[in-house]
Amino acid sequence: MPQPYSGPKHASAEQLCDVVALSSRVFDADMGAEFPLLFDAERLDQLLIYDLDGVPVSLVGMTLDDTSLLGCPVRVACIGSVCTDPAHRGAGLAGRLMDAAVTQAVAGGAAIMLISGGRSLYTRRGAFPEGRFPGYDIPGPSLPAVDSSIVLEPVSDETVGSVCRLFESEPIRFRRDPLDYRRRVGCGVMVCSPAATYGVRRAGELVAALSVNLPAKSEGALVVREMAGSRAAILAALAHLVRLHPAASVTVETYASDYGMRDVCQLLGVSPRWESFPGTVKVLDVRRLWSDFAPLLAERIGAGNYEAIRVWAEADELRVHRLVFELGNETVEVDGDRSVVATLFGSVHSEPLAGMGGHLAGLLRQALPLPLPRYGLNFV
Repeated sequence: MPQPYSGPKHASAEQLCDVVALSSRVFDADMGAEFPLLFDAERLDQLLIYDLDGVPVSLVGMTLDDTSLLGCPVRVACIGSVCTDPAHRGAGLAGRLMDAAVTQAVAGGAAIMLISGGRSLYTRRGAFPEGRFPGYDIPGPSLPAVDSSIVLEPVSDETVGSVCRLFESEPIRFRRDPLDYRRRVGCGVMVCSPAATYGVRRAGELVAALSVNLPAKSEGALVVREMAGSRAAILAALAHLVRLHPAASVTVETYASDYGMRDVCQLLGVSPRWESFPGTVKVLDVRRLWSDFAPLLAERIGAGNYEAIRVWAEADELRVHRLVFELGNETVEVDGDRSVVATLFGSVHSEPLAGMGGHLAGLLRQALPLPLPRYGLNFV
């Protein structure tokens, strides 16, 4: 490592203001206000830095988040605010910090890494824009008429616990306590854009909640990035939202398993538009991933088949080069780090298992893809 840089290391309490200033300067935003749970004095181990004479010059931000993915508890590493002071670029600082973040994430129990970006710094480390998610683009005139029984209310200290309970029923979600959720909502930003979060009451009962990015102008789109509870109530709430925040259309981002939203959108004549994860996805630990999803995989292919399939990978410190499944005398191999990500999490670009014959390949098509969370309020 070229001297006199010092790192990789975690930011100190005394350096926090300078770390926030570095990120804010590079991204031209008030990063401390927009990402209060990343730049948190109580979570300095999330901020990996190089410094020069004590002044931070390169940063990789990382959170380790617990998720529930179709009933499976999976720890996910989220990477963001990756930046280097322009005067110190070209020394490989961000790359070394990314490698340190991967090591820390694996040690912290994460099997998946989600990165809010797609540059070569990430793809060289086996992170790719894969996954398969539906989005529904609803023109303003197609929205239902305003329903007088529906009332929107901002999430407050009094209602945050009830809203969090709505999320407990969501099949794919980040796990959050009320304080965590309230802080994320309170910053008024989601995925780097102005946002608002509302509880939805029908006839006085809290039945849904949603977080939306607000349109920059009236001919723009209002984007629903998180939701919980009744899909019918959420659809009805959209008519109220475009009155509060004038927009020409509404985009609803959700999951392939969200049949409720699919059905209400189909009633409006709106079909899904399929898209990749909005960033890049990296597999950190294939064996841990296979183990974390054991309950789901056993349901999909039977406990006996799950136990009998052996999974291993050829990998180095940066990426998984080959994924191998074995069952008895059968072997299925997936070559190439991008194909590995596409196989495990689905893709709008390719189907690596398509056309493969045999019992094992058939079981794998039944077992995969595995679910991924969308960022929403957990974007960093």
